[in-house]
Amino acid sequence: MQVAPASGKSGVCGGDRDAPGKALRIARSPRLSAKWPASRKRSLMLRDRTMLKIREFADTGGVLSAVYLLATDGVLKIGNEAASVALPENALAVVMARYGAPFDPDAPIADVATLVLGDGRTLRHVRHLAGYDVIARDYLVYEGPGLAPLCALSTTVARALEHLASVIPARRARERRG
Repeated sequence: MQVAPASGKSGVCGGDRDAPGKALRIARSPRLSAKWPASRKRSLMLRDRTMLKIREFADTGGVLSAVYLLATDGVLKIGNEAASVALPENALAVVMARYGAPFDPDAPIADVATLVLGDGRTLRHVRHLAGYDVIARDYLVYEGPGLAPLCALSTTVARALEHLASVIPARRARERRG
């Protein structure tokens, strides 16, 4: 793996959580192609901007399933095509603070989609192909006024939010009983 000092041109996410200001970033890939076919760009522009796919996986039957974040009426929900669960108000901010690293705005990325969260905050799905990777990786970039943009692997963020969503119904049931 190639690593460049924070002062050099670098990859998407970086950062040494224990040493702020001494971020390490993945070196730029000369072979990254951030160009999408025109038909793909058009389909992305027409997509519903209140929903963002953050993870896709093959279920036990081998069928592709997707996990989405939905922003409706100021509430952030996580779910699939069939159902969704509302997340606590600051869940995304806490998860991104825990798993995120500083975002390099000069990184060679391809913007896939953007979810507008309200209050000037956005969550961008970006794709980055590092020089040592064969397949591009998906990242989520959390941005907002007065916030330093944070970047994390989309699967990491998705699994953390899925876990929160799985424990919320049981917790609410306990609170109603007790």
